[in-house]
Amino acid sequence: MLLTVADVDIRNPLVRDELADVHRLHARILNLTDPQPVDGPRMLWAQLSHDRLAIRTNHPIPEDRWPDGYLKAVTTREWTPPPAGPVSAVCVVNPVRRSSRTGRIIATPIPDEEIQPWLAERLTTAGIRPDEINVVRVRTVSGRRAGARVIHRVAVCRLTGTVTDREAATRLAVAGVGRAKSYGCGLTAWWSR
Repeated sequence: MLLTVADVDIRNPLVRDELADVHRLHARILNLTDPQPVDGPRMLWAQLSHDRLAIRTNHPIPEDRWPDGYLKAVTTREWTPPPAGPVSAVCVVNPVRRSSRTGRIIATPIPDEEIQPWLAERLTTAGIRPDEINVVRVRTVSGRRAGARVIHRVAVCRLTGTVTDREAATRLAVAGVGRAKSYGCGLTAWWSR
């Protein structure tokens, strides 16, 4: 799998419009990464900062797929799952709890102070023992899908820990962490410490 990091030009009106609407941005990224494999790992993406996108795919994104004036710079490297032993990582997640009051399951955003234990629980069950989790930024993203407004909370977290079960950790990292993967959540990047 590959990780493409794109610095986008926010002076471009198309870029500004798409960054302001998470559904339009997702549509752009789907267009860039088409075709998606039916039986392989899904594409994941995240907005790392106001002008930087990261996209994990199974194949390179040709530069001519990007609209004119969209990019300032782009790099692509191999994406690797968590190595065994001590690791550092960046995770972009949608911290929610699923609940059902009326028989209908809904996702409820959790308070900022509960993001660290929420992420620690998911990592621990996937064979990753977290030592430290820092929530770098929490923001709300929105967009329009079929006329309805879509709203998600996105947390960017940095962490250190130890991978104790590489197979389970790889399954989590490949599938993505948490919900809202179509809206820029779930992507992780790992490296050895």
